[in-house]
Amino acid sequence: VDIWVITCVSKLSPTLLSVMPSPIINIHGGHLPDYRGCHCYFFALLEERFEKVGSTIHLVEKGLDTGPIIEACRPPIRHDDNAERLYCRGERMAAERLVEILEEYEGGRPIEYAPQAFRGRLILRRQRQFGHDLLFSFRRMTGRLKLPDQPGSRPVDY
Repeated sequence: VDIWVITCVSKLSPTLLSVMPSPIINIHGGHLPDYRGCHCYFFALLEERFEKVGSTIHLVEKGLDTGPIIEACRPPIRHDDNAERLYCRGERMAAERLVEILEEYEGGRPIEYAPQAFRGRLILRRQRQFGHDLLFSFRRMTGRLKLPDQPGSRPVDY
C-alpha cells in the first residue's frame, strides 16, 4: 500500500498507526488548525467564523487532527444552509479534490503539505450540548445569526 485514506473515523490508536507505516491521509470535517475534533462546522457557524467553515485534507499523526495540511476546501455558503448541509458539501469537495491529488501522485507529482500550526480548539463529541442547538436555532429564527452568501474555494454545482 502506498497511501492509506481515511475519513469519518475516531482517533487511530498507536498500535494501529504502527502497523500502517505508509502515509495516512484523512479528510477532516473542519478547518484546520482552527477546529479539530467533532462538530467543527456547527461551532464555526455558531461563532460566526464563516471563513473557517471547511474540510481539510491532512496527513495523520498520533495527535487528533494535528498532522501536516495538504489542502483546505471551503464550500460555498448559502444564506439558507445549515451545518449538516455545509458539512456534506465540504466533505464532497474535499473527496473530489483528494482524488485529483492522488491522480497527480500516480502521475509522479509528490503530495505537497505544510506543517500545521497549533492553534484553535479541540471539540470533543460530548461538548456539543442541547443548549448549543437551542441557541443556534433561536439565533437563526430571530435573525441574529445570518449566514452570508459567499463563494467557496472552488466552484461547485451541488
